[in-house]
Amino acid sequence: RLDFDLTRVGDIVNYIEKNRPDIIIHLAALTRINVCEKEWQKAWLTNVEGTQNLVDAIKTVRKATRLVYMSTPCIFEGEGEYDEDSIPKPSNWYGVTKLGGELVVRQLKNYAICRSNFVPFEKWEYPKAFADRHSNYLFSHDLAEALVEVAKGKARGIVHLCGKETLSMFD
Repeated sequence: RLDFDLTRVGDIVNYIEKNRPDIIIHLAALTRINVCEKEWQKAWLTNVEGTQNLVDAIKTVRKATRLVYMSTPCIFEGEGEYDEDSIPKPSNWYGVTKLGGELVVRQLKNYAICRSNFVPFEKWEYPKAFADRHSNYLFSHDLAEALVEVAKGKARGIVHLCGKETLSMFD
């Protein structure tokens, strides 16, 4: 965030020219669903146009760079189980913008789109939690390791990164 503004393609081009990365793991996004609903233009600017700026910079400066894009299960409506071939149907603006980002990333030849739910590895500070919302959560440190493996590997296209168990937020 301090090195460049994702919404300014010139900043990204300068950064890529200076650092010549072989791999970029793109985690930048406006992720709070309620904020995305209220500030929908900012969400689009960050999540779609910012991703387009990154893709354009890669295509212009360093075509060989591998892009790993962090997406979300929110591209689905949330009813049922999904795999990499499931058809997206977002139920909120955040999901729409992240799906837009996925479509932008597909302009590149060397990319991976990672979808995951993750939670921090810390004690739950709240007295209550959702007991009826289930997912195959990963802890954030496990997700970080998985993203590095995807970045180094040959996996292309869409990859779902998830835990082995289906748990509620409460669990």
